[in-house]
Amino acid sequence: MIYDAVDTLRDFPNCSNIKKLKTRDEYRFRVGNWRIFFTDSIKILYIEEVKKRNEHTY
Repeated sequence: MIYDAVDTLRDFPNCSNIKKLKTRDEYRFRVGNWRIFFTDSIKILYIEEVKKRNEHTY
């Protein structure tokens, strides 16, 4: 499920479930109970973390 979701990031920034984080220079991509944190740099996306969503995720 996560691999398929990451593949949809090819269309970034025209993807759903993506939010720019206020406290960091990163984006958050929701995939079910998982969160993918990434940065964009020109045409390359750098995936920083993949974490399961809980009260300590952010």
